[in-house]
Amino acid sequence: MRTTSVLIIAILGVAIVGCGGGAGLPGQTGSAVQPASVRPTEVLPANGQQYLGDMDGDGEASVGDAIKILRIVVGLDDADPYADANQSGTTDVGDAIKVLRCVVGLEPWPIGGGPQMVNLCEYYPLNEGDQWYYRGAEANGDPLHFLQEAAEQVQIGGRPACRLRASGQTWGSTANYGWCDSTGYWHFGYDASNGDEYRLDPPAALPAEVEIARSYTFPGRLLVNGQDVGPYSGSFRVEALEGITVAAGHFADCIRIHTEVHLGGDTDISREWWARDVGEVKKENIEQAARWELIWANVGGTAYEAAVFDLQEYCPLGTVGEVWTYRDCNTQEEMQMSNVGTAVICGVTCMKSEHGTGAYDYVAWTAQGLAIMRTDFEYGYDLYDCSAPQIQLPATLRMGETKIFPFQAVFHPTQGEVHSHSGSSAHTLEAVEAITVPAGSFVTLRIHEITTGDGEFGDDYVWWYALDTGPVKIQGSHTEHGVLQYTFDIELVSISLP
Repeated sequence: MRTTSVLIIAILGVAIVGCGGGAGLPGQTGSAVQPASVRPTEVLPANGQQYLGDMDGDGEASVGDAIKILRIVVGLDDADPYADANQSGTTDVGDAIKVLRCVVGLEPWPIGGGPQMVNLCEYYPLNEGDQWYYRGAEANGDPLHFLQEAAEQVQIGGRPACRLRASGQTWGSTANYGWCDSTGYWHFGYDASNGDEYRLDPPAALPAEVEIARSYTFPGRLLVNGQDVGPYSGSFRVEALEGITVAAGHFADCIRIHTEVHLGGDTDISREWWARDVGEVKKENIEQAARWELIWANVGGTAYEAAVFDLQEYCPLGTVGEVWTYRDCNTQEEMQMSNVGTAVICGVTCMKSEHGTGAYDYVAWTAQGLAIMRTDFEYGYDLYDCSAPQIQLPATLRMGETKIFPFQAVFHPTQGEVHSHSGSSAHTLEAVEAITVPAGSFVTLRIHEITTGDGEFGDDYVWWYALDTGPVKIQGSHTEHGVLQYTFDIELVSISLP
């Protein structure tokens, strides 16, 4: 990634409000942010912005504006920060009455006075352990996804700063450093994935409260590992208050931001949306067409998880001839899983995958999920019921959701009598997690699987699935009749394409 592309992410793509404190209640969930506590500062138009109570944006008070406010009060329309005409902090009938008093001339229009201000710290709260998971596309159209985590509080140049780690398969792991409090918003620079330290001298600084439609600039010098490599400059402008819908949900109270970064002969121009109490929920690079939006987040103990994860994207079957090499972390022994062909079972075309000498699974993606239709062993084979195959991975999961699937199979031994057995598998999406294995660094979905069969055996596995890759790490144990038989911890070493 070019230096300027990283700078636009590092300098302006991440707003940081400090580490620690205000962790909230674990386990809270929310798919949207209400307009909530509207700022006590009065909302007025600047450079074409909207008036308080002017719900249709025509610049005039009307009965239609009051009706729109009442629709919000009774839940027929989405919340809107401009509906709080009397600035009480909530939208209620009093706001509609205030607009109607303006219509008949009992109160002056427009409402209030003074510039429209927003507090940047309110739009990107950050507590140690907070996470944001984004997906989108690079400028060339390649898929892009990364995980941001609030790591720890540090000191830079005698000032407090929060270290925000960003992990992605495109650029590896980077760290941004910033802070926001009553003195303003500060950004100090970032660490590149190769270990180089990029610092801004002086740090990029903005007031804690900024005026909508006003541009703020911050010139300075860029230092790389302490060496001055030239000037940089940037600008920041809050364009408007508005709501936006992304994969993680609808966020009614957002600030839309326009940013520019100039470095040498390059310029990066971006538009971003920050949601109150959440942070950045969407970003578009105007010149390069790169973009991403929030898929899932856990901020201050509140989870934003409207998105349903399509797990087929995280476990593609691959093609015939593809080989995955894994290494056991305990024994250092390597093992391979390879796609050796296809077969039709129960009318479904399955990939035949070898996962050990003489052991094969026949798997296919079905409406339920990744189904094992048959398993061959050296001593026989399991043929699963067409209506109840063993589901290795559900088709979809939400964060924290558990899905349970029963299975039935008939075991055909090489010698002896055929017999049937049954069981169930439970799958829980536990977390989005950035991990590093011998094959590289990946942003993964961590899924816990517990399988039991006839009261005779049990498997307890944890899988880490990477987008467009499959399982990059697996930990687990196997018991029979309640007695532990073995444990394992394997990691992906490489993938070989045919």
